[in-house]
Amino acid sequence: MASSQESTFLEQVVTAKISGLLSTIGSASIIRDVVSRWWRKKNDQTLASIPRIILSMSISDLLNSFFVHILGPWMVPKEKMGFDEYYNLPESLAKGGTDGTCAVQAFVVNATQITSVLTNATLAFACTSHCSRVILIHISLSS
Repeated sequence: MASSQESTFLEQVVTAKISGLLSTIGSASIIRDVVSRWWRKKNDQTLASIPRIILSMSISDLLNSFFVHILGPWMVPKEKMGFDEYYNLPESLAKGGTDGTCAVQAFVVNATQITSVLTNATLAFACTSHCSRVILIHISLSS
């Protein structure tokens, strides 16, 4: 019988993997949609600013979901995770990575989090300026 700590940890791991997989699939679908719409417009070689921001946000989210939620603890060295002290889990669940995989994961996590903040701020600014232009046009047309 599994201890309560082990079952709680397994529930957290399974939940993180499922939500990470769903987020990755959703981000990949958005990327596919934006890129396919861009490719359909053969005459227009530029991509409008808002879809471009959404594309970069989706790429960032795809990488973050994959590296954090799906790969998660598998990229961290086993001795740095503290499995033995805290969870008392079998060796099969504590795959453990190397210092190199841990550094790659840390870089990707930090880069995607910074990208997420910047793209959200840029999207908010772009939508605000676009909405204000639409309102100004509507006001000038109604006068």
